Amino acid sequence: MGDPIGSTGYNKKSSESIQREPSLVASDTIQSTRLRGYVLPSLSQTNKNLSVCVVIVVHGIGSSKSIMWPLAKWIERPGLKSCLWGYSTLFRPIDDHAQALFRYLSSLSETFESLGTRGPSCSFLQQGSMQSNRCAIHIVAHSMGAIVARRAVAQGDLPRLGRMVLLAPPNAGSPVAHIASKAFGFLSTPTRELSHQSDSFVKRLPHRVPCDVGVIAAKYDLLVPLWSTGLEGMKDYLVVAATHNSLLLSRYVAEQTVEFLRNGTFRCASDRSNLEGIPTE
Repeated sequence: MGDPIGSTGYNKKSSESIQREPSLVASDTIQSTRLRGYVLPSLSQTNKNLSVCVVIVVHGIGSSKSIMWPLAKWIERPGLKSCLWGYSTLFRPIDDHAQALFRYLSSLSETFESLGTRGPSCSFLQQGSMQSNRCAIHIVAHSMGAIVARRAVAQGDLPRLGRMVLLAPPNAGSPVAHIASKAFGFLSTPTRELSHQSDSFVKRLPHRVPCDVGVIAAKYDLLVPLWSTGLEGMKDYLVVAATHNSLLLSRYVAEQTVEFLRNGTFRCASDRSNLEGIPTE
């Protein structure tokens, strides 16, 4: 087995070195900014009455932001706004995407912090169980996007990091990715990195994540088997009757995602698996 991938190793660039140019205004309280090609939803520096949490929605391999659009819209509600984060999935290493996502999250977190150490109170979290009601940055990630997100949040401190929901995550790798790597691995680095073999990138990631994590797995997933979805230290786990991608078109999944972001657990205990019986890496 290869050496574990460290939890740090990326040095943040100073905020002065990040080039930002104003873009379109997304709402009365969220202003968009462009950061290295991504549209960054950031807090308006002039609005001190902001009470919004942001959910960064990350897609998986071989897809784009558009596949996450229905889910992103369904999870929005008063006090909770979504933002689609996209990246080119097939060729660059997962670590490259993770560093880009970390820069994105870090810049947004710095903007929240610029409002002061107390910060505004979030109307979404006031309805839930988080000890702090300050505005938070949540993450919802699908498939390989879950691995990108796990690696990103391990890069450094993110003071406003909230909770994370992983949808069909290949936390222990994927046999399909391993097969694909035999044919296309010389072209597609991520297929090698997502293999279920013991020396793959995903198998060497730190197990623990510095925030509450909930996992939603798809019962009929032919790409990521159930045994691969568990994660050590996760707060809750849910299996739904869906396939790898139909998971993203389920309003039920959207509602359960919101429930976890708000309270740190999924709503229905009747269809929740026993955490002690879930294999984790």
